[in-house]
Amino acid sequence: MATLESKLIVSLLDRLSGPAKGITAQIDRLTAASRANAARMDALRGQMVGAIGVGYALAKSIAAPAKAAIEWENSMLGVAKQLDGARDAGGNLTPIYYEMGKAIQELGRVTPIANNDLAEMVTAGLRMGVAREEVLRFVEETAKMSTAFEMPAAELADSMGKIAGLYKIPIPEISELADTINFLDDNTISTGAGIIKYLTRVGGIAGSVKIASKDMAAFGSTLLSLGERTETAGTATNAMIQNSPPQRRVRRSSRPPSKS
Repeated sequence: MATLESKLIVSLLDRLSGPAKGITAQIDRLTAASRANAARMDALRGQMVGAIGVGYALAKSIAAPAKAAIEWENSMLGVAKQLDGARDAGGNLTPIYYEMGKAIQELGRVTPIANNDLAEMVTAGLRMGVAREEVLRFVEETAKMSTAFEMPAAELADSMGKIAGLYKIPIPEISELADTINFLDDNTISTGAGIIKYLTRVGGIAGSVKIASKDMAAFGSTLLSLGERTETAGTATNAMIQNSPPQRRVRRSSRPPSKS
């Protein structure tokens, strides 16, 4: 009986071994195909990622100059508005405008300030009354101050243009005031930015009594070093000058002295 069962089991295994081997072979083929497909998909994904990266880099390289050009044109809008002769009667930009733009870009090669900021400084200088022939020199001097005093370039140009007008300072001499402010900034507690703000606050009345800008800078530096805020220092100075008694003039007689 045991022999019969053994023969039956052997017979069943023989019958099943063929199909089982076929199924196993089919499973192996499917597994290999799946692995091959996965490899192709990985390669395809890599190619797609690479193509996307190249496309992004290309788009960025194209967009960067376009963005820079737009920013430059926007920064020059103020120059076109403030510069005499920048537009003709029909509103078209003139060679004067383009020459100024070229000069600003050339100035950008020798200063640590971006061209767009230099254009804004030119706009501020022109708005404060700096002549077209002097505005580039004014901006060059102001640019040096901007890096020394850590002030926004356009704000500093606006303030220095206002100071030059209030104190009647010729543009070629603006560097002398800058040197004075820089000296006070280095050797006192006051800051260059604080002194400049003070000078703009007291410039109107100081100019009316013809007090030199260097003297006002030194006086303002003293007040600021004593702990006064720019606003209170300016208010106190204006009040002091307004309330000071006028100087009496000695009248001289046109008659010759009489002989006794």
